[in-house]
Amino acid sequence: MSIFFISDNHFDALDYMRHVFPRPEFKDNNDMNETMIRNWNSVVSDDDLVISVGDFCYTDPRPWLDKLNGNKIMIRGNHDNWCEGYAGDWHMILEYKKMRFYVTHDPAYVPREWQEWVIHGHHHKMPDYPFINGKQKNINVACEVIGYKPLNMDIIVGLNMESIKWMNTPESKPELW
Repeated sequence: MSIFFISDNHFDALDYMRHVFPRPEFKDNNDMNETMIRNWNSVVSDDDLVISVGDFCYTDPRPWLDKLNGNKIMIRGNHDNWCEGYAGDWHMILEYKKMRFYVTHDPAYVPREWQEWVIHGHHHKMPDYPFINGKQKNINVACEVIGYKPLNMDIIVGLNMESIKWMNTPESKPELW
């Protein structure tokens, strides 16, 4: 079993997204939805765990959840009005390979006393919110930043994050301290 993260899918909300966070790579809702389903299922197996870090969709989530591989944990996002019975808390603490991560949709929700890494979404666009901001110890898994495909936790922890000052996307070359 592997653990994956993704945030801000906003399934079926391309028209809204075009006004707030453009997604020009998609011609319409169907194109966006089908691409994200295909991308998700290309990396996630039925035994894997996917932590959706908020803003999954604007409608009933069941049709989307039924089409996506893996077991899912849903963290609440600021647009998750549908979430009663589907999304859990606003955050979780994940311990993985001797590291602790605060997982929340918006990094503004992180308690001041938290000193370890944060996995978040909410901020869709770079350059202000890259994949890794080493100074703030933030890992941004908004789907635009990670290529509309859930990101494996082993890739994240395999990056030697303490040495990274800034990294735009999981595929980009990191700027080191």
